[in-house]
Amino acid sequence: MTKKYGRQLLIIFLAMIIVTGTLLPQSLSTVNADSVGKIWIGTNETTTYPTINAAVNAASEGDVIHISGTFDNGAAAVKNSTVNKPVTLDIAGNTTITGDGSANGITLSNKAKLQAGGNTLRMSKFKTALTVQAGSSVNDGIYNLDGNEIGFSLDKYAKLEGTARDKLKVSAMESTGKGFSYTTDSRFIRCNVTVQAKNELSEQYAGLYMTDSSLTTRGVWYYFDPAGGNGGVHLDHSDFYVYKAKGSSNYRQCFSLLGGESELKNGSTMTGDGSRITVSAKLTVNDSKVVIKNSSDGGLNINYKPGEVVFNDSTLETTNMRYTPSYGTGQSNGPCYLTFTGSSVVNTDAKDKTADNGGANRGTGSTYVVTGGSFLVAPGGL
Repeated sequence: MTKKYGRQLLIIFLAMIIVTGTLLPQSLSTVNADSVGKIWIGTNETTTYPTINAAVNAASEGDVIHISGTFDNGAAAVKNSTVNKPVTLDIAGNTTITGDGSANGITLSNKAKLQAGGNTLRMSKFKTALTVQAGSSVNDGIYNLDGNEIGFSLDKYAKLEGTARDKLKVSAMESTGKGFSYTTDSRFIRCNVTVQAKNELSEQYAGLYMTDSSLTTRGVWYYFDPAGGNGGVHLDHSDFYVYKAKGSSNYRQCFSLLGGESELKNGSTMTGDGSRITVSAKLTVNDSKVVIKNSSDGGLNINYKPGEVVFNDSTLETTNMRYTPSYGTGQSNGPCYLTFTGSSVVNTDAKDKTADNGGANRGTGSTYVVTGGSFLVAPGGL
């Protein structure tokens, strides 16, 4: 080969690299679609919008607004967004939205829906990252709402609703405020939710309704008072796990059930970790489990009239209990009632004759009735 032809081939080769990029590694020759933020409607990706609000204004009922990529430097395209039409906001690719701490993120209203499918939406540095108002819902996807004052807020008749528990995952960890909020009329349906209030001072009072869902919280104290219109705890094939909040000396228990009826059913589990569960209302446990762990302040504390707990074909389980009994009725006043029926089970560590036992204060007219089941307690119990 002559030098003349060699130079010509080299020039052609370099031109192919510059024009097509086909001979360069992909990471150098193409632009990742998720490397910058993009907002569009339907299948028309050539027409994009500078903000979610602009896309909502252009959308019609039933449209799908897609969002994908990275929105940072205060996330002007996203902050204080309101999706207030019956449209779907679709997370079309893994999306990261970083605010500046001065504003809220996305609000869904008027039957708007949010979906991510198998993608992940990350939102941080917002006052409230995601607000879901009446009639709107969050559907399948992975929603990482960590590092906000409030990760998500469910207003009246708002829902977290997936097609399966492992298809809808919501995280509101490392929250600088209360972490999350909901109302008695909010619903958790087929979802997996974790919440952490870093200041350990989040307080929740509304009734909790869960279906085939899991909710685990840290730094959150609950005071369920249905007499005040707040609905109690209602778990249907669901798991509710509460780590005791430590931000105030008033938080003596993991949570309290007051003033009206609560129910666990269909294989549900309710767990208090770090202190007792206080019941001053009626709690019915059907084919489900109540668990108290790592407490030196008592276990299932049915302590104030008209407190009543009924276990039917269900389990009461305690572990690592210290100083005070794992369960009891009417210690302060009564009458209060504890009843085990069917194939119910009580399991303790069976080591400490005080902490791994329970009973009733007959002096307040309280009772502890067993009509079936089996009991593993410390010697001298029952």
